[in-house]
Amino acid sequence: MSSCFIPKTDEQLRGKTILAVFTSSEDRRVIYADIAERLNVRIIMVSTEEKTWADPFIWKWIIVSTVKIDVLVNEVVEKLQGISIDGVISFDEYGIYPCSVLATMFGKVVTPLSPKDIVRTQDKACFRAWCTEVHLTSPRAFQLHDECDLDNFIQNFLVQSDASDDKKYEFPLIVKPSPGAGSTLVTKCDSVEELKKCIEHSLATLPSEYAFLDKNCPTDGENGSFLRPSILIEEFIGGDEVDIDCLVHQGEIKYLLISDNFPSRTLPFFVESGGVAPSQLEEYKITAIRQLVVDFTEKIGPSLNGILHFEAKYDTNTQRAAVIEVNVRLGAAETFYLNTQTTGINIAIEYVKMALGFTPMRIDGSRAVPVEHPAVFTSTVNKFLLDKTYVSINFPPVHCRLFQHTTDGMVENVPSCKCPQNTDKFYRIRKQCVPESVLNDKHYVAHRLYFNVGYRIQPLYLNTRALGWLLCWGTTAEEAWIHLERLSKMIVFEAIEDNLGEI
Repeated sequence: MSSCFIPKTDEQLRGKTILAVFTSSEDRRVIYADIAERLNVRIIMVSTEEKTWADPFIWKWIIVSTVKIDVLVNEVVEKLQGISIDGVISFDEYGIYPCSVLATMFGKVVTPLSPKDIVRTQDKACFRAWCTEVHLTSPRAFQLHDECDLDNFIQNFLVQSDASDDKKYEFPLIVKPSPGAGSTLVTKCDSVEELKKCIEHSLATLPSEYAFLDKNCPTDGENGSFLRPSILIEEFIGGDEVDIDCLVHQGEIKYLLISDNFPSRTLPFFVESGGVAPSQLEEYKITAIRQLVVDFTEKIGPSLNGILHFEAKYDTNTQRAAVIEVNVRLGAAETFYLNTQTTGINIAIEYVKMALGFTPMRIDGSRAVPVEHPAVFTSTVNKFLLDKTYVSINFPPVHCRLFQHTTDGMVENVPSCKCPQNTDKFYRIRKQCVPESVLNDKHYVAHRLYFNVGYRIQPLYLNTRALGWLLCWGTTAEEAWIHLERLSKMIVFEAIEDNLGEI
């Protein structure tokens, strides 16, 4: 699928050289193609891997031996061999911190935040503390590093304790690691027994899951001391969940799109289910959510430059919008396509323009049409032809049709059975296919399958990554959902139980 319109005014970008930090997932393929082939901007890619899928779009690779920030910076400077760069970018969760460090060192536009502010935003414990400090509505959270901290929480902070009402926590509760992305190790707990079991597993898994952070995540973004990954116990906020994708230039919101998230189908674990854009929520809820984003940007100030991917909820009990987390980079999976298709604006290219020192969102005003939607805003074009609604689905491992081995060595289908979600068993993908009839359907937009046949599906308590995603459109949300269901049923996922035991 081709990406959206790039205006002629972007001719000024041609011939520029930009340093990119870490490729991120192959969902970014179309973005790098746009940068290299349509804008004719030379990309120098910093990576810990040898040439990857992004190679056709990369002008020069800089392979670094480690993600430890001081070593990485020295190796980048040495391997640039005097090449002059015009800006620094990253679309990767773990690339944005070195991106900020390198931009600061080279005297380029720092995106999205200063190194210190990135750490404060990426680490959920630091972020919760900051939200409390600046009075930004977010879930209350209790940080723990070991089982002693858990005993303290149960004895002194659960609802049956003697703590004051404003310090008490009630079930359900959310357990999550302080670093990371993709809902890894995020679990909903409804009892003390579930909480203890979840914390025990999280504490055991945390050191290996986030070992690389010992080399990559400074505490204050300045002196090179490192974060100690921890576990958070958070209050659960019910209500409507949304994503908000923003472009912010010098602290001013230039673009905003609110999309609704579907409830997770894999509780107590959180595999994202997909969503709909633009948001279908009532206007008063959208207004509260937009104000939450404005409040965040105002509290950061004019140093904020880049893409934000907000995750927020509108709590119907308190009638307030609350921020769950803020990813200071482009959202993953179908996020890019959802934005470009809904609004026609290529937010990735606008971010690149910002990093190169240009003002984003200078788009031909003739594109405006007499249709408005409260979930969409730009600083230059306030009206869009929103004649379509876009709906996406993420395929969790439980989407696989399950097969099993028979006693005579054959393989047969388990009737009406999917891979169970609450299990210790492992499975392997034996077949997956997106038929041509799906690809040629007029309501199909884009899709991605993340793994190959033979991939080993881990239990959800170990890995919550989806198998892929699908994006469709309709003239209304209801129609779009009908087409999404129709096409998603045509996509084949088959798995067979893996009897080799846990890795």
